[in-house]
Amino acid sequence: YNKLLIISMEKNIKLSIREREIIEMVARANCRKTIASKLNISIHTVDTHLRHIHLKTKTHSLTELLVWKLDNYNSKTSSK
Repeated sequence: YNKLLIISMEKNIKLSIREREIIEMVARANCRKTIASKLNISIHTVDTHLRHIHLKTKTHSLTELLVWKLDNYNSKTSSK
């Protein structure tokens, strides 16, 4: 899955395409159930992705994750 890894330039954090999708959906105020439904995955899988995202970004809440996204992972970075 190396080709599926996206690197945040500022922090050199590798996020999968799915993790990137979930961050974007969280930023758009989608709840876990909605994210699961839209991506055709279980809520448990969404939770697993969120745990991995929090570990990689060293965040502990969705609020911290959104602040991290604004600081490190803007649309310019994600479009590359």
